[in-house]
Amino acid sequence: SATVRAAADGNETTPRLAAQLRAYQGLEHATLEESLGAEARLADQVYRLSARLCVDGCQGCLHSGSDLMADTLAESAVSRRLLGRFVRSIA
Repeated sequence: SATVRAAADGNETTPRLAAQLRAYQGLEHATLEESLGAEARLADQVYRLSARLCVDGCQGCLHSGSDLMADTLAESAVSRRLLGRFVRSIA
């Protein structure tokens, strides 16, 4: 990804990502066959923290399993669009 390339090049706009990449590069056993490489670890973290994971655009994944409700209900129960319509309907 462009973010990983910028961190690897020491781009001044990504000093924290460059530091995180160096930290991943310093991990023992990080180059073992079953382990992710430093660049892959950084790309995974960037994706997890910045990607839109839910269908209606929330930044965190609210669609994970829970003992509060069945998985089939979770998507509609945590949808921002649905919750927004509900709030407008009761206001």
